[in-house]
Amino acid sequence: DRLHITISGQSLSNGQSGSPALSPVDPFGNQMFVTGVRQEELMANELNYPENGQLDSLVPLQEVDRETPASGIAAQLSLMTGRTSLVSSNGVGGSRIETLLRNGVRYQSSGDRTYYPYKAGIAQAKAALAITQGEAGVYGAYPLVWIQGESDDASHLAPDDYARLLIELKKQWNTDVREIASQAARIPLVTYQTAAATHYGESHVRAAIGQQLAAEQDGDIVIATPIYHLETSDGVHLTNHGYRWMGALIGKVLANITAANSQRLEEVWRPLSPRRIPRQGRIIQVEFWIPEAPLVLDTEMVTDPGDYGFEVWDQTGRIGISDIQLIDDRIRILTVNDPVGIVRVKYAYSGTPGNSAGPTTGARGCLRDSDSTVSHFSDASGNPYPLYNWLIHFDKGIDHA
Repeated sequence: DRLHITISGQSLSNGQSGSPALSPVDPFGNQMFVTGVRQEELMANELNYPENGQLDSLVPLQEVDRETPASGIAAQLSLMTGRTSLVSSNGVGGSRIETLLRNGVRYQSSGDRTYYPYKAGIAQAKAALAITQGEAGVYGAYPLVWIQGESDDASHLAPDDYARLLIELKKQWNTDVREIASQAARIPLVTYQTAAATHYGESHVRAAIGQQLAAEQDGDIVIATPIYHLETSDGVHLTNHGYRWMGALIGKVLANITAANSQRLEEVWRPLSPRRIPRQGRIIQVEFWIPEAPLVLDTEMVTDPGDYGFEVWDQTGRIGISDIQLIDDRIRILTVNDPVGIVRVKYAYSGTPGNSAGPTTGARGCLRDSDSTVSHFSDASGNPYPLYNWLIHFDKGIDHA
């Protein structure tokens, strides 16, 4: 069978600023369309995309000119499951989420270009199905990988609105692609969490919280990983190794969820994320869903922004923390004063406006698990990328007894 992975989003989905390319021809048999993973240039001003044989055949997957997340995703999935994939992208740089929905239009004044990203993604699904049927194979659209949110941080979109639009996009994609493929299996949406809010002058993350909310509200939306631990090339876009590393983290999650079948996805995969937040007076404890214990406060890979990235807010605003400790599977927080009114705990939430994203400057935190999964690809020093699960960005109210 042929597993088709569509990568949708904005410039990070296409590896912007990730030059030079790192990954040679894929060794596992993964594929791309003959015109490449990145289709943005071919999609420009093209209501009739694809044409002239642009999506008529497949070739071995490889990166050209710059690294995208595609090779990391596909190779890690193959390494862990033995399955091969066709990977394509309908991402367009600078796209807000609303332009990526079914009737969305992305206009770039620079170069006077108009894009129809969702329609292009549907065209890719139809082309992949036709090729597969021509080979007497079985086509499966699974999953939609989502790498988007920076433009919505820049435009100050509220987290609730982002979550609503992301859930709507997932529903639209499921309706349209499952109909095209006559596919009973649902198509999950697997997302990263964007981390560049401070670069755009924000004092706190927005789209990342929207992604958290969407995953909590819709069981077919899964957070694979935050990216605050990855280096950027320009304050927003990742380095070539950063894209491949992110891809490997996403591919690891795809390997877990491809076994889901009729199960709820949360039964086979949850990111490192808060499970319960009970409070007694000034003591707040954050309990977690942990993919692979033990938990670690790692201040070498990610520098401490203060209190390891944890914050406590009440009706007066952000309040002081006098002590914070990792105790087995939980974080214990002692506030300076008794919180007043509604109390919330936030993580990797605040940052300095104007700062670059990344492990030393952006909105970030230091808590990770000890996932020992081995990456297919290695970093610039020749060491396999560590595939730890870092705690997701979150903003959550405490649990009342």
